[in-house]
Amino acid sequence: MNAEPGLFLTWPQQKDAVLAHLRANPAPLKILLKTRNDAALLERWITHHLAIAGPGNLIVFDNGSTDPGVLEIYRRHHAQILLARYDGFFDNLHRVAMFEDLYAALQAGKGRFVFLDTDEFLVWMEPDGTVLRDARLVQRLREVDAPVLPGTWLHNLLGFDDRFWLLPDGQGLVEGLTWGKPLIRHDVALSGVINHNSQLPLGSYRDRFRANCFVLHLNRLSAQQRIGANLNKLVAMQALPEGTTAAQAARLNVENFREGNIRLYLREVQQLVSRPQVAPDIESPLLPNSMRLLRDGALRFQAPAQEETLRRFLLEPASFMARAFAGQVAGAA
Repeated sequence: MNAEPGLFLTWPQQKDAVLAHLRANPAPLKILLKTRNDAALLERWITHHLAIAGPGNLIVFDNGSTDPGVLEIYRRHHAQILLARYDGFFDNLHRVAMFEDLYAALQAGKGRFVFLDTDEFLVWMEPDGTVLRDARLVQRLREVDAPVLPGTWLHNLLGFDDRFWLLPDGQGLVEGLTWGKPLIRHDVALSGVINHNSQLPLGSYRDRFRANCFVLHLNRLSAQQRIGANLNKLVAMQALPEGTTAAQAARLNVENFREGNIRLYLREVQQLVSRPQVAPDIESPLLPNSMRLLRDGALRFQAPAQEETLRRFLLEPASFMARAFAGQVAGAA
């Protein structure tokens, strides 16, 4: 799938080879990864999604990784995934006009596609709350005719990969629905920026809408992971030079940087560097407003109200969607 010794196909120089692979290998689901120097979860991400979509259906768009650990993981898995390298601002991948040929090839496959980050893990939740993390997920997608299925973010508790926040009032699900990742059917008209659910028109979700897809957002496994992710973003946004360490970032004056995400990322790095790190107790009781995902796919709730909220979300998602897209609804009125 990849030219050696370079390992990667480069975009746009070798985009014809990338497009040819996509067109020659149609599938019910293509999962695309946008990543850069993110070794901590990369192998886990690949194995998790290979179990769902199968070999040949993972497409990694790497934005210039140099980390030896990342490159070694790619070498181990290159026979089962398509590796493409692209330059420029990392989020440009979500601009349809800038990658028009890529989106056209994905839509030619007659299935669905979704873009994820390295800390995002796709799952399907059955009406009884059982979580599927294998090829059964693709089978469920075959049974659903909705144009777009929103993947709802579930945020992990700091230090845990099996515990997630679930507020009884459903607000966390509303926010996860807003900022999660969409699984897009091949015949959906695309334009602008396509990354989060809320970047597609509300009308995309009105027809045969289902809310069974979730994206486990493991972005707080450790302070070090979060620091590294933020530094990568700051480098990609050209706010910091390549190779800036956490200690160096901690000494910078946030006020000297442009308002918005740059300040948010830098401020979080500084807070995490200054905070003492305590290893989580994996045997500790569930915290209020949290739930646990067991190895067999079952969920354990801290309070009965959480289970009822999740059940309503799965069976009657329209009211949650209205809250998640309130801005679009108001703007259309």
